[in-house]
This record gives sequence, structure tokens and C-alpha cells, in this order.
Amino acid sequence: AIAEAHKRNGFESPTTEWVVKNTLKRLRRELGTPAKGKKPILVEDLKKMLSHCPPSLSGLRDKAVLLIGYTGAFRRSDLVAIDIDDITSSDEGIVVLIRQGKTDQKRTGRKVAIPFGKDPKTCPVRTLLAWLDAANIVDGPVFRAMTRAGTPRTTALSDRMVAEIVKKYCKHINKRVAFFAGHSLRSGLATSAAIAGASERSIQQQTGHKSIMVLRRYIRDASLFRENAASKLSL
Repeated sequence: AIAEAHKRNGFESPTTEWVVKNTLKRLRRELGTPAKGKKPILVEDLKKMLSHCPPSLSGLRDKAVLLIGYTGAFRRSDLVAIDIDDITSSDEGIVVLIRQGKTDQKRTGRKVAIPFGKDPKTCPVRTLLAWLDAANIVDGPVFRAMTRAGTPRTTALSDRMVAEIVKKYCKHINKRVAFFAGHSLRSGLATSAAIAGASERSIQQQTGHKSIMVLRRYIRDASLFRENAASKLSL
């Protein structure tokens, strides 16, 4: 819009300047760039998706990917980069160290706490530990690609496969898969937490957003029904 306005008035666009380009690049890095048109997965839909994970090793992996990706509000690239050495246990759950997050330019890392769930069937920590035990993973990548025989490889799952896993289980619950991807886990946590009444600060702490601006989009969408004037009418 800025470039077009300058063009109409016969001026050279300032958006071509190095300083402006660099500033815009920095803002995109800090604010994040959510997948266009992708919807958040609400927690009730996540539970339905989990119920379709088969009782196989690959099914257990998928369940762990969905739960850890969701409760950790991880970008898919951060999710697949998690190594065994990045996880520490506590009495309350686990802490995951994200070593090179998208906005971590100094590579100092960021710690994300994931608490035990109330329901053992949908507990992210118990599910992760079950996957690691069943797959006999004691070092290296936590989430692995699988062979055709259904056994884990030594290589990490690709970030593209995170999106495929999300789409696969969205299809099982009759969701339009084109509207969902890996980012739906991250935005889903933010949206569902906002609906449940979590504070902006606590959501931001989990998602790792440097700026509150993008995060508030999810919170604003979450409050559309919770604070809806029409719901006060006796219709």
C-alpha cells in the first residue's frame, strides 16, 4: 500500500530502501507469519483427533506429536528439532529447551514447561514418555520418521510431516483439511487457552511471541462468542 501510494503521486517508493527492507524483515521475524487461512484446532477437536490415533507405534508417535505440539505451542520446525537432551523432567511435568527458535537470534534458547494432564489418556507428558519407551529412544531426535514396516528411523521427522499428521487426523473428524496445518496446533493452544480464561501473559510465555500483536489476533477471535452481546438476548 505504501509503495502504491508513492507511485500514484510520482514518488519513488521508500520500501525499496535497504533500511526499510531490513526493518520489515525484522518485524516479520518478531511477529511471526501464521499460515494464511489456517484455522486453530480447539481443544475439544484435538481430543476427537486423538481418539483416532491407532494403537500402533506410528499411532503413538502421532498422538505424541499432536499433544506436545499443541501444549507446547511449538512452531513445527521447533517441534521436530527437539532432542532427548533438550528435555528435563520435574514433579509437575517436563521442560523442553528450544535451542534455536525463530525469534531467538542470539540462540540463547527458550524453556517451555509442559505440565501433566488431568486425564491419563490425553496427558502430553505420559504420552511422550510412552512413545519414547515403546520406540526405545534414548538419544537423538524425539520425533522420528518411520519405516514402511512401522519402525522408527534414526532421522528426525520432517516439519512437513507435522502438517500431514495434523491434516490426517482432521480428516478423521470431518474437518476440511485445507484449512488446517502444523500452525493449527500452535494457534489452537493460544485460542483455547484464551477461551478458558488464561491471561495474555501466560499465553505469551507458552507461545514465545516477542510481540503481543499477533497473539492478540487469536485472543480476539476466541472472545467473539465468550463476550458476545447477542448471547445476552433471550432468543
